[in-house]
Amino acid sequence: MNDFIKNFQKQMTSLSDARADIENSQSSSMTEEQGKELAKKMGIDLNKIDLNNVDKIKEQLEGVATLADNLSNNFLDPNTEGATKVENFYNGKIKNESAPKETDLLKLLEFFTEYQSEDIKVKGEECFHFDKTNCDPEVIDAHSLQKRGALLVIADKIGNEDCVLFIQQAFKENKKTLSAPMNIKKCSTFRGFCHKHDEIFQQSIERVPFDNSLEHKFLHSYRSFAYSYHRINEWQKYVRHNVTGAVESVDEMLGKLYEVLGNLGADTTKPAISLDGLKITAEQERVLKTKSYSKFKKLINSYLREGDYNKLEYIVHEIDHVCPVACASWAILHCFNKEIGGYLLSLQDGEIYAGSPWMLTVLPEGKSKTIVILARFRDDANSNLIFNQLVDIKEKDVSSFEKRITTILFDQIDNFYVNPSFWEKLSDSMQSEFISDLNTKRDLFPNRPIFEASLNIFDKKYAVGLG
Repeated sequence: MNDFIKNFQKQMTSLSDARADIENSQSSSMTEEQGKELAKKMGIDLNKIDLNNVDKIKEQLEGVATLADNLSNNFLDPNTEGATKVENFYNGKIKNESAPKETDLLKLLEFFTEYQSEDIKVKGEECFHFDKTNCDPEVIDAHSLQKRGALLVIADKIGNEDCVLFIQQAFKENKKTLSAPMNIKKCSTFRGFCHKHDEIFQQSIERVPFDNSLEHKFLHSYRSFAYSYHRINEWQKYVRHNVTGAVESVDEMLGKLYEVLGNLGADTTKPAISLDGLKITAEQERVLKTKSYSKFKKLINSYLREGDYNKLEYIVHEIDHVCPVACASWAILHCFNKEIGGYLLSLQDGEIYAGSPWMLTVLPEGKSKTIVILARFRDDANSNLIFNQLVDIKEKDVSSFEKRITTILFDQIDNFYVNPSFWEKLSDSMQSEFISDLNTKRDLFPNRPIFEASLNIFDKKYAVGLG
């Protein structure tokens, strides 16, 4: 539980990530004045980012963390009498779970993290489509990748289920790793469309093969953008709720924990939480809004409304075998100019710089090909040079281009899925390098080192169905 609370503290700190970016810059290779100058160029007023609200929450949670430590040591330790009670609780309350193989503390951590995850989803439900007046009443679990399409193509039959692997955060090791095989029915979903507007994709791109038309390229890219936008915004809504709402949901979450422990025989009292006067400053709101790329949401929805699919610029790469990966997400890229030895930032008055959102969609199709779609906003001046660089790489050396796309996958994208057999066939050393790539620490902008993935996941030797 202590790990859970510490994780929540880190999440609270994300309110101030713009300032953290600058502080990281200063500590890495910049003087304080250079850091302030960069903040100015990015459009951020550091003097207006108030950390008091975050500090108050962290201070309260530190006290709760101490109590959680005592609980875990005195009650949840598997060598104590309480472990039997906890084990009975799991058997009775968690469906399809046998007696815990890990420690009771880790199992309880998973249970309450699932509770928090569900709470985040509920608070973040919203149809991404522009026509809110014609939405269905309920938001559904929409698929960012078609389960009977791209996901099925890379799935393996395990028992009676079609399964893939996905990137997950491991509790015990505190790092990204590959999941156990998961049924494709449960993969790639997000509560970002109502049924009516999700049907747009069903009719236009899911029931027919990709045809390289502007409409197909746009709709795949639109849905990839919607997925990532939704993930960021459901989290921001949750943070806003906790901060501006005097952390009611934190109090509720801790209340459930202590209720469970009390029912199991723990002698403890839930700590009181009082965070009067909390608010998110106007500058923090600007940062949060910028980092959700809401400006680009308005643009891409206007393109859909007008049918102006050419407002995105695309790179389409077709591969003549089935690659062991599928993804639908955005990646935030920054334009580095070798001639000036720095990043190019193009800002309008009042803007904050947060990089350029690119949509990346990887679609294995049928038994013989994979489609890679990269899309950028034509009106985004910051992404134009990146586009030209990628086109140049693709024309000169396809393998280098594919390695670059693999690097973007590993560096930024969590919403990607891999074929189980691909993973099993990798040598132990390659598996280790794969996981290392996912967890290699990258500095924040502008000090991101040149990171390159250890493998080209689009290489034909990794094709699904070979060997």
